Amino acid sequence: MMWAAASAARAAGLDLAEINAVGHLALLQVMHGSVQEAGGLAASACDLIERGGWRNTIQSVAAHLAQALVHLERHDLDAAEEAVRAGTQAHDSDPEAAQRIVLHGVRARLALANDDAVTARYHLHAARADRNARLRVPALDQWLSLAGDEMELAADRPERISERPADPSEDLPQRVIRARAALAVRDLPLAERLLTVTGPAVLPHTAAAVEAGVIQALIADSRGQASRAAEFLNKAVTLAGREGIRRPFRIHAGGRLEELLHRLQLVNQDTTATVDALRPAMRAVDNAGSVEGLSDREKEVLRFLPTNLTAGQIAAELGISVNTVRAHQRAIYRKSGVARRSDAVVWARDHGLL
Repeated sequence: MMWAAASAARAAGLDLAEINAVGHLALLQVMHGSVQEAGGLAASACDLIERGGWRNTIQSVAAHLAQALVHLERHDLDAAEEAVRAGTQAHDSDPEAAQRIVLHGVRARLALANDDAVTARYHLHAARADRNARLRVPALDQWLSLAGDEMELAADRPERISERPADPSEDLPQRVIRARAALAVRDLPLAERLLTVTGPAVLPHTAAAVEAGVIQALIADSRGQASRAAEFLNKAVTLAGREGIRRPFRIHAGGRLEELLHRLQLVNQDTTATVDALRPAMRAVDNAGSVEGLSDREKEVLRFLPTNLTAGQIAAELGISVNTVRAHQRAIYRKSGVARRSDAVVWARDHGLL
């Protein structure tokens, strides 16, 4: 229907109606479909916005926000920030309830990409608090729910997601976020089951498909299935290259992913350009592996590492679950660039944390 509306508006020369329709199509695509197609639609709408001088109209908001989400998937945070500013300015000129919720959701995702959990939490709360009780948009609710799950993972609370009862109606993005949580608590069978597609999707979910391939590659590698890991990763890298997607590789940077990408380049030189393009985003995570890169909770867990306390005993001391303690330990090892508890203690002492 929106495609028809966009075509009709163009035929009639109604710029604002076309901008509005194309912008919402772009939003739909970036949330549930092709990042590449969303980028093309958003760019088309924004070009029309600039040519017509419609930058601060309410009809331009969806296009600006879609462009911000495309930039986030491609890990271009400066461009995403600029698009959010444009969307905010346009929205403030004529506020609209549903668009305000989307704006809060985009701001939350941008904050998460910048490792700013406090700001992300604020915007997610605002997105839920500001809505009218009669405003029911299931697709928007699902999208906000995914952002909330991203918050839980960023706070190293994967068990809150992995222990959730299975829902057969979940689509690929929902299954991917649960698989990430299962991977974090080392429940590989669950992660693998979640990523077994049971039926065709209405939209391609390209960003989720890329991340699913990365997770499947990591699972296969952990089981010593090198060729299977390469097969999954090759598909993910190929799709990421076509769509310009970078975010899943940043999320899973560290650990074995870099080595798996290096191996892939050796056996399939066609992936070299795409893998090289992924590395700056992945290095951003590696460079965050410093004292400042540790969360407050990770620093609390770190204080117990020189002791002889088990993960269960540390959990009891802190009043959290043992799975959460283990998730924090894995995060500490990843951020400090070590593989063992004793090495993490040495690293912490070298950095004045102990």
